[in-house]
Amino acid sequence: AKGRRCAAGRTKGTEKPPVPCIALQPSDKLNRKQLRAKLLPAGLLGRFSRRSLVVLTIHTMQTEETMPMSANRAVRRSAVAIAVLASAAIALAAPASAQLIVRHSLPIETAKTMANVAQQTCEEMGYSVSVHVVDAAGDTLVAYRGQNSGVHTFVNSYRKAYSAMTFRRPSSTFGERLQDGQVGAQLQLMLPDMAGQQGGFPIRVDEEVIGGIGASGAGMGADSTCVQAGLEAVADQLRP
Repeated sequence: AKGRRCAAGRTKGTEKPPVPCIALQPSDKLNRKQLRAKLLPAGLLGRFSRRSLVVLTIHTMQTEETMPMSANRAVRRSAVAIAVLASAAIALAAPASAQLIVRHSLPIETAKTMANVAQQTCEEMGYSVSVHVVDAAGDTLVAYRGQNSGVHTFVNSYRKAYSAMTFRRPSSTFGERLQDGQVGAQLQLMLPDMAGQQGGFPIRVDEEVIGGIGASGAGMGADSTCVQAGLEAVADQLRP
């Protein structure tokens, strides 16, 4: 347009740098490759990779006569092509958004119910046991020690619950793997607070493990029976 021009430095009388631009002749009919060739020397192509507004000013060199309609269309097409390239470059530079991960938490009342049922089931079978319920971080939510249960059962019930939670499988699977001679099971049981006896189960909501429950003191497989009774008592609460 008349009175405007492409400048390499600052425009006289202003503190702002000039608008980056390129000059196109009315007769120019440019494809994408040719547009890129014009953008690169003008220093405009690199600007598209930054998250800033890029204004492209197209200057047409007009003669004294009226511009032909075909040339006018060519200039408009070139302007549209440049705008499309700028939009695509800015879109690619924008970071991808990440979705938040939704997790379930074990309610304390649900934890109390399953621990109470597990302990009562063992008492009805003639066993005094300790019971632990832990959350998905391994922290204790509920801990019961039977009146006549040994001190070690209180520690062991936590370890069973923790082992089942962190490895997402019943604690008894470690004993089964040891019998099969699996070295991995031996190494895993060397980690802190691990237990390989029966009586520990993960607490699941579908495939998500939200905690663990363990009982100790009954022996002979009865610990697992009591824990399973506790899980069944809250099965309707462990749904998404």
